[in-house]
Amino acid sequence: MIFNMKKKTERNLSFQFEKIKQNKDAIPLAKFTEQAYLDYALSVVHGRAIPKLSDGLKPVQRRLLYSMKEMSLKKTSKPVKSARVVGDVLGKYHPHGDQSAYDAMVRMSQEFVMRYPLVDGQGNFGSRDGDSAAAMRYTEARLTGFAELLIDEIDMGTVQFFPNYDGSFIEPEELPARLPLCLLNGASGIAVGLSTEIPPHNLTDICNGILELIKNKAISNSGLLNIISGPDFPGGGQIINPKSDLEAIYANGKGTFKVQGRWEIEALQRGQWQLVFFELPHGVSVQKILEEVDDITSPKIKNNKKSLTLEQSRQKTEMLNVLATVRDESDKNCDVRLVFEPKNSKVDKEVFVHLLLAKTSLRSSVSLNLILLGLDGKPDQMSLKNVLNDWFEFRQKTVKLRTLYKLSIIQQRLHLLLGRFKVLGSIDRVIQIIRKYNDPRKNLMKEFALDEDQVRDILELRLKQLAKLELEVIRNEIDEKKKVEKSLKAIVRNKKTIERQIEKELLLIKKEYGDDRRTIIKESKEVKFVSELTEELLTIMVSHNGWVYMKPGHIFDPQNIQFRSGDYLKIFFRSSNMEHIVVVSTLGRVYSMQLFDVFDSKVQEVPFSSLVEPKKNERFHSFLIGKDNQRFAIVTSQGKGLRTTIKNVLSRNKAGKRFLNLDKGDEPIGLIPLEECEQGLAILSKFGYLNIIGSESVKELLKGGKGINLMNLKEGDEVSSAGTVGNNGLCFQCETKKGIKKSIRLSRKKLFSFLGKRGQRGKKVDTKLQIINMDSGLNF
Repeated sequence: MIFNMKKKTERNLSFQFEKIKQNKDAIPLAKFTEQAYLDYALSVVHGRAIPKLSDGLKPVQRRLLYSMKEMSLKKTSKPVKSARVVGDVLGKYHPHGDQSAYDAMVRMSQEFVMRYPLVDGQGNFGSRDGDSAAAMRYTEARLTGFAELLIDEIDMGTVQFFPNYDGSFIEPEELPARLPLCLLNGASGIAVGLSTEIPPHNLTDICNGILELIKNKAISNSGLLNIISGPDFPGGGQIINPKSDLEAIYANGKGTFKVQGRWEIEALQRGQWQLVFFELPHGVSVQKILEEVDDITSPKIKNNKKSLTLEQSRQKTEMLNVLATVRDESDKNCDVRLVFEPKNSKVDKEVFVHLLLAKTSLRSSVSLNLILLGLDGKPDQMSLKNVLNDWFEFRQKTVKLRTLYKLSIIQQRLHLLLGRFKVLGSIDRVIQIIRKYNDPRKNLMKEFALDEDQVRDILELRLKQLAKLELEVIRNEIDEKKKVEKSLKAIVRNKKTIERQIEKELLLIKKEYGDDRRTIIKESKEVKFVSELTEELLTIMVSHNGWVYMKPGHIFDPQNIQFRSGDYLKIFFRSSNMEHIVVVSTLGRVYSMQLFDVFDSKVQEVPFSSLVEPKKNERFHSFLIGKDNQRFAIVTSQGKGLRTTIKNVLSRNKAGKRFLNLDKGDEPIGLIPLEECEQGLAILSKFGYLNIIGSESVKELLKGGKGINLMNLKEGDEVSSAGTVGNNGLCFQCETKKGIKKSIRLSRKKLFSFLGKRGQRGKKVDTKLQIINMDSGLNF
C-alpha cells in the first residue's frame, strides 16, 4: 500500500495553522522568542553564573557544601570518595553533568585558586601548572574548618529553603555565611549580557573593614581602602597600580589591577648572577612562562608565511641577546622558583627584568567587575562599600533570626521546666493519677494547671526519673534559662546589641583564621621595554600599490627606486626608526607600528599588507610617518574629514582598529600632516574646484568617527587630492582639451581668492584646463 505522505503532511500543517488561528492565547513568534530568551537569561544569571552577595556562592558550590554538610563531612570526619559526594549532589540537588560538579568541588579545594579553601581534598587535586585533578573515583574530600563558617548556623532558622528540582528534597536559598565570601575567595562567571570577576581578598583586612564600617557608617570607599588595601592573591605577587587607580576601581566596582611577579637577584661566583622569580601573578603558572619564553626564542613560522615575521625576528634577537637559559627549580619546599640566567654578567639587570616583564605574563592584568546578586535578587554593579554594607545588613538579619531561634528553644525548655516545677511537690499525687486513669492528661492539666506540652513532657519521664526530680536543680536551671532568655531578648530588641554581637564574632573569626597579606601593594611605573636602539635616519617610500621601500639615511634619491611593473612612487618620507608609520585603509581602519619594528637592513622592501592582518578587499593608499604628537587631518573622497594626532590612533593590534565611519563608496584619499599653528588646507575636486579652509576649522575627533563636511561637491564629483598650502603655493597637473599635459603653479598671493569656509564648494582653478591632480608638497 502506498501513502501520499506529502498530502498528508500538508493536511496536518493546514489543520495546525487553522487551530492556531482559532487559539486566542497564541502570541506572535517575535514576542515569544523575546520572552523565552529573557527567561533563559534570568535562569543563567540566577541559576548558574552570578554568585549571591550574601554567601558569595554560585548554586553548584552552595549545593556541594550543603550536601557535604548533610553527609556530616566535617573537618574532623573521615573523608569519603569524591564520587560519592558528586553522586549525592547530582541526585538530590544539581541535575547537571557530573564532571562540571566535580570540577567545581576541585576548584574549591585548590589553595592556589581559593584564598581560603572550602573543601579539604585528599589525593591529586591538580596543580598550579595546569595539571588536572585525578578522576573522582580516586580522590576523597571533606569540608574545611573555614567552610563551617558558612553552614554551621543553617539549622537555626536563619535561611529559607525551597524544593529541589523534583520536589523530593529541600535546599537552602543561601547559606548563613559569617563572612563576605564574595570578597574573600572572589568569583568568576559569565552570564547573558553581563559577567562578574572578583579577585580574592585578605580575611584580616575584610574583618577590619567591616568593624570600621560598624563604628563609622559614613566611611567612604577611600577610607575603606586605607584598611582593606586591595586584592590578596593566594600566590602573592605585587600590585603596581597607584592608590588613585585603586580608589577609582573600588568606587566604580570595575577596573583592572596590574600585577607582576616578585623576584630577587642572586649573586653567584666570579661576579655572575641570576634572576629568580619566587612569586607569579594570579592565574599564571611556571609552565606558561616557560612556553612564552620558548615561543620567543624558538618561534614558529605562522600560517601562510614562508619565514618568520619581522616582529618575531626582532623579539627573538632581543631575548637571545640577554638570556642564556631559563629553568624551573620549583619543588615541594618551594612552590615557585623560576630561574633566568643572563647571557653574561655584563647584562644590565634592569633591562633584563624589564624585558621579561614586558614580553611574558610575569606582568599581567587581573580584572575586577563587582557584579553580584543583591539582597533583592537582582544583579547589580557595586562599589566596595556597597558590598560590605549589604552583607552587613544580611548578617544582621541572620543574627536576629538565629537569636530568635535560640530564644524559642530556651522558652520551650523554660516552659517545660515550669511544668515540672509545679508538680515537684506532689510527685506521689502525679503517680497516683497516672496509675488510676488510662488517659491521665486531662486530669493532670486540670489539677496542676498545665498545658498539653507540659503534661506530655511529664508523662514521657520514667517513674524513676520522676521520683528523682529535685526542686533545687530545677530552680537553678530555671534561673539560668531566664538569664539567657533575657540576654537573647536584649539582642533581638536592640539593633546596637546585634552589631556588638557581630563585632565579637568577627574578632573571634579573625583571631582563628586571620593571616598576613601575601600580595604586596607597591606602586611601580609600568615600564615598557624598549630595545637599546640608536636612532637611525631612514628614507621611506610608498608606492601606489602599497609597497613600502626603506633605505638608511636621508641622502637616497627616491627617483632611483625600480618599481614593479604598473607601480609608481606615491609618497616618500625622510624620518627615523623612532617614528611611527600610520596607515588608514579603504575600509576606514587604522594600522600603526614603530619603524624600528618594520625596518630590517636585510629586507628593504615589503608590501604593507604582509605586516598586518587586513580584512577582505582592504587596500592601503593613505600613509603618514611621524612622532606621537604629530597632528594630521584625514580627508575622504566624499569631502568629509577630521583632525587627530598619531598617539590617538596607535594600536599594537595587527588587525588594526576601526577609526573612520565611511559611507558607501567613500574612502580616505590622504593623511595630511599639520603644524601646531593654523594652516591653509587645500581640497581639490575631480571637476577642478578648489576650496582652501583653515586647518583649525576641521573638527578634532580623537577617537575617530564619520567626520564633518569639508567641501560641498556637485553630483558625480569627488575629492581627488588634499594638502596644506606651502610657501611656494600649489602646483597643479592639468590637461588641455587636445590632451596635452602641463603644470601650473599658483602662488600664495593668487590662492587668496580660493579662501573659503568649511562646507563650501570653492572656485574652479582654471575653466579651460582639466585639473588632474594637485601637488601639495606632502613629501618631506
